[in-house]
Amino acid sequence: MGLMDGKVVVVTGAGRGIGRSHALRFAAEGAKVVVNDVGIEVKAGEPGQGISNPIDSYDTSVAGQVVEEIKRQGGEAIASTADLRTFDGGRQLIDAAVGEYGRVDSLINNAGTVTVMTMGDIDEKLLNMELQVHIVGYVGTIQAVWPHMIAQGGGTIVNTTSGFGGSGPGLTAYMAAKSGVFSVTRDVALEGAEHNIRCNSLTPAARTRTSIPYWGTDQTENWDPNYASTLALYYASELSAGVTGKQLLIAPGNYVTEFYVDGQAMVSDEDFTPETLAARLPGFFHVEETAGRLRLPPLLTR
Repeated sequence: MGLMDGKVVVVTGAGRGIGRSHALRFAAEGAKVVVNDVGIEVKAGEPGQGISNPIDSYDTSVAGQVVEEIKRQGGEAIASTADLRTFDGGRQLIDAAVGEYGRVDSLINNAGTVTVMTMGDIDEKLLNMELQVHIVGYVGTIQAVWPHMIAQGGGTIVNTTSGFGGSGPGLTAYMAAKSGVFSVTRDVALEGAEHNIRCNSLTPAARTRTSIPYWGTDQTENWDPNYASTLALYYASELSAGVTGKQLLIAPGNYVTEFYVDGQAMVSDEDFTPETLAARLPGFFHVEETAGRLRLPPLLTR
């Protein structure tokens, strides 16, 4: 018996990296998998230098290759090359899943791009692409699957965010989109509660074609995508019944961290003025570790 026996799971961005790992793990646990990927290519620099950008070139065969891999291992899967940067693409993907298998039990929103641009070089078109892939793409697939999950009595949604607190030169566009995914997850969890639809976020540290150019070969050496897939299985299965609206970072070594909205309060009987704030706030602020104690790429020294 597998954790996902008889379940239908849609995995976006499943042609490579973390998404491919998800697709294979879910299939091994008995799921029927819809493998979605447009096969966007990446232009990357030397490891650890921080350069990694999507380019307007596509290998649409990657989704089919993962499907064949699943079938060789005795699993069941179909491929989708729907472009999720529009709501229409999201509808095409979910329609294909329902048309083939009759339902969708779990939606794993994993599709993503990393466009590295320092503030002075941010391009509006590329910024919009980050927002389209991560915000429009995730919201569009969720909206498309929503009525099906309601009709069948529930389902699970797993969204992929990004860790390190948004730290890192050149990641403004990327982290603006990924931080939005965190907020989307919380709101979807609230709206889905009455329909038995659970929504959680997965924040992976994984060795991929985009993480190596940014963080370096040495720092990503043990970042096995399978750690992320283990957490995705937990979220999608009944093992996490009652868990919704949460965001967990998973890193090698079975290291799990919860990200959540928190704060601290300060009460003052003094007059509320810029001067009183200046006197008290320096010792009040939280001091954040730089990018999870990782060595940052040298983008700002150029």
